[in-house]
Amino acid sequence: MSSEARRSNRKRPPLADLGPRSVAFAIDFSACWLGSSLFAVGATQFTLFALLWFGLRVALVVRNQGQSPGHWALDLKVVEQRTGRVPGLLELSKREGVALLAAWGLLAALVNPTVFFLLVLLPLVDGSFALQDPDRRQALHDRLAQTLVIRSRRGFSLDEKARFWLAQVRNRVR
Repeated sequence: MSSEARRSNRKRPPLADLGPRSVAFAIDFSACWLGSSLFAVGATQFTLFALLWFGLRVALVVRNQGQSPGHWALDLKVVEQRTGRVPGLLELSKREGVALLAAWGLLAALVNPTVFFLLVLLPLVDGSFALQDPDRRQALHDRLAQTLVIRSRRGFSLDEKARFWLAQVRNRVR
């Protein structure tokens, strides 16, 4: 059997939907923003934010089987596009360098609300690539680093628990 035939016989990993990916990004962003807000102000806040971002989204992902805290909470995982393995430091650094620009846009918008509409465009542009790619759902930072975000069995399953709690509340209200 040729290598091409083996590749076509492999089961495609279940790709993550954009909703859980956005929530995972928001969880990681909130953790970095909270940490940088508590311990720094001004330009040092941006620097501390970048260090926390790379700590959570690069160093921790390499050591935690492809999961940042946000990805772990929603059962997601970052893998290399070709091999399906956890990316190395270089690939994750490329990926998160571009994602950091989007996160910095949101952080600057929180610090200075007058430029909110201009800076919120950065994450929207990054995410719009995933909307235009229904096959692989790769955002701009995923395309540059050649990574995919897939669903994983390992994690907290926050989205499923939230649906369960919401159903419980609806049943009790009726």
